[in-house]
Amino acid sequence: MSKEGLRELPKPLKQTMRVNIPTNANDLITLSQAIQARHTALGAASPLASIPGMAGFGALITSASTNHQQGITLAEQAQTANQARDNALGQDMTTPNTVRFTVAAARDLLMSINKGSENKLGDWGFDVIASAAKQINPALRKKCGSFCFNCYWRILSRTWRLSGCIFPIFFTNYVDVGITI
Repeated sequence: MSKEGLRELPKPLKQTMRVNIPTNANDLITLSQAIQARHTALGAASPLASIPGMAGFGALITSASTNHQQGITLAEQAQTANQARDNALGQDMTTPNTVRFTVAAARDLLMSINKGSENKLGDWGFDVIASAAKQINPALRKKCGSFCFNCYWRILSRTWRLSGCIFPIFFTNYVDVGITI
């Protein structure tokens, strides 16, 4: 082949190097242990001997590793304790022998005993919120002769569903009762 037929090979691109330091505690401890082992193996010939504080590096690694293992153990204990707490509290108010069930039963019983003076439940630690009852707009009642409270509440909360209405035959959408949303 002639010289003209040969193409010149491209020059290699400059490489950029990057050496990452782990952010994960376990990986960082493992890396530091490897560095310490290599430093100790090289002894006085180690290039790391000139770093200030390198003499105490092994003690720092030991402290970090011990505290990391203790943290893992305590996290497992915390998870176990949180699961036991959640089991005692209960998933909802219908699971017997749970805190939620018993609190709901106490509320219901006290509500029935104190009917008309529900604010007395505050003495038991309950957060009692008193608010004025909503009045049904008379204009809406005129537009629909059979207007139930259930439908009116659902219209106000903008969650209209015919399945819960006791008069579904009279309502097909908001327009039937003169409401635009």
